[in-house]
Order: sequence, then C-alpha cells, then structure tokens
Amino acid sequence: MKKLMLSVGILFVFTNGINAQHLPHQIGNQWHYDMTNAPPGIDYAAIAVDTVVINNKTYFKFERRDAFTGELMETTYDRFEGDSAYYRNYNGEDSLIINFNWPEGFTRVTTNDSLCFYFNRLFFIGQHNIWGFITQSYHFNGGFWCVGMQDTAWLLFVSEITRELGCYNDGDGWLQGIIIDGVTYGDIYPLPVELVTFDVSVLDKNVTLTWITASELNNSGFEIQRIDKTKNIWKEIGFIEGKGTTSEIQYYSFIDENVPSGKYRYRLKQVDFDGTFEYSEIIEVVVGTPTEFSLGQNYPNPFNPSTTIKYQIPELSFVTLKVYDVLGNEIVTLVNEEEPAGEYEVEFDATTLPSGIYFYRLQTSNFIQTKKMVLMK
Repeated sequence: MKKLMLSVGILFVFTNGINAQHLPHQIGNQWHYDMTNAPPGIDYAAIAVDTVVINNKTYFKFERRDAFTGELMETTYDRFEGDSAYYRNYNGEDSLIINFNWPEGFTRVTTNDSLCFYFNRLFFIGQHNIWGFITQSYHFNGGFWCVGMQDTAWLLFVSEITRELGCYNDGDGWLQGIIIDGVTYGDIYPLPVELVTFDVSVLDKNVTLTWITASELNNSGFEIQRIDKTKNIWKEIGFIEGKGTTSEIQYYSFIDENVPSGKYRYRLKQVDFDGTFEYSEIIEVVVGTPTEFSLGQNYPNPFNPSTTIKYQIPELSFVTLKVYDVLGNEIVTLVNEEEPAGEYEVEFDATTLPSGIYFYRLQTSNFIQTKKMVLMK
C-alpha cells in the first residue's frame, strides 16, 4: 500500500531545478506527465494527498509517484495567500511562484550570489483550449544571468500554466491527463492503489475506520487488521471489497463494534487480484477508560488446556500478572510491563502442566487481587 480534506492550492514539483505548477486541486486531484523527452525520463503522476499546518500556515501536501510502480519520487508543500501561490523550500522558507495580478512582463529577481542572478518573468497571458476548457494561460520563462555576460547567457526554460486545470507543458514533460474534482480529462496512467487518507474515530465502544483512495489498479480489496494483544500478532477482523481498476476517488469505511476499553492498533492489508499485497501505516486509538481496578474470573473454568484472563486498570500503571501452584510456587509471568488505562485480556496456556488448582494474581502499585482456576485434563 502506498501511503498516501478539501481546499484549493498549487503544486510545484522540482526536477533538476525546473518547476511544474499545478492548480486547482482538492485531495485526490492528479496530473499525469509523459517524461519521454524530458529528464529524469520517468513518467509520473503528481497527486494532492493531504493538508498540513506548519508554523500556523496551511499547506497542501503533494506526492510525485512513478506512474507504473507507484514508487514515491518526491513530496512538496505549497500554499495560497490572496492571489499569490508559494512553495515551501527545503530550507523551510516560502518562495513566491506566481501572482495572478502580475502584469505582462513582470520580472522577479532573486540574488543567488554576488555575481549571478535568477529571473522568473511572466511574458504572456492568453487563453488556452485544453480538453474543452477555455482557460487563462500564463507563460513564464526563467534562467540565470551573471554580471559581465550578455543576455544570451540566459538558460531558459518555459512553463505554461492554465489557471483552471494546471500546468500544460514545461520542462517536466507533456501533460497527458488530469483528474480534477473526480472528473478525468485526457489520458491517465493506471496507478497502483493510492491511499490518500486512513483515519480512525471512536463513538462509545465502536471504532470507525475510514480511508480514501485516489486511484486503484487490480484492487481486490482491503483486509482490516487489529493487533491481538494476547499473542502480539495481527488478526483479520473484516474485509472490504475494492473497486478493481479505477482512476476515480473512492471512499471506504469499516466499524469494529463493541470494542473493550483499551489501546488498539489497526492497519489495512490491500490485496490485488493476483494475491500480492501491501500494508498501510498503523494507526492507534484508545477506547473508553475504566473507573476502577478489577480482575475477572478466567473463562472457561475449569479449562483444558488454555483459558482467558481479563482485567482492567483505570490509570497508567506498572502491571504484573502471575500464575502460582497450590504450594505458592510461581509457574509463569503473563504480564510484566507498564500499561495505560484500559481493559485487557491474556491467554494462559497450560499444555505442559498437570491437572490441579492454580492461582493467578494481578498486582499494581496500589492494587492486588488473586483468583483461583482449575485445570482439568
């Protein structure tokens, strides 16, 4: 699963010092490029995947991914302020890339050092018909000029930005297709499954998982997994069918019902029709908070050969849970760690023990309780 909410902004992808600008966008909007005749030669899709707040400024997060493998190539952050669009540099500073009130011929100059300068100039504003849209077209060029050199020393590149649909053509290659607000124009590469968001919420004892995909390729579906705390392994708790192959945004949800209080971790296992799979990121959630310490009676009881012991703690505590024989000899330590408030259950396997009466004791800094259980083989 490639790890991948609604606003407007601009994307700038940097390839060998060349800018590609994309607008407008919502989460899931995409721009697909043919890089056959442009460096670095990899066809790619630029995808708006999230919004983030950095230093009290809201940015749009973009991922540039290989069109055929889904491999993440680069991540960038951009924002709007008034009529201007900015991209966040690698040094953490914002740089102006376009202001839609610039007059033709406007030149922005950035001093690189004492001898050379970088220019970005808007030299033409017109209209463009692309995929049936009549849109404003902003033509930029830019390059370097050094003191003592002639104007012919410019190293020019050109960017053509269409205001409604995004970058049409520049040094990053030819725009082949776009997805704007769920509508596809032109030709779109069949990207692998792109997970845009994966979120969790809790209401009473129900945990709701929601996720969005920007595109899917041969997607059989999603296996929902939760960590089994008793065995510390991932356990499947549900399956949601995918949409096969689609370039449209898809919305999914799953409810894990009647979950005991405690801290839980979830993840998605995205499975293709050929059986290959990828995992999502792991998300954590806390369900409820007990109001008192308690140790439950094991179940089943009598048992053979295993039984489950439940307990709850109302606050962060260092917990030990141990099993003893009738002579008071310690048989096994089931829990010996600090745990947050919650409800817990632990499996006790007595396969190697003889039949008889055993005791289990829960202990924290301010609570001790012991209960009896019977192993009957």
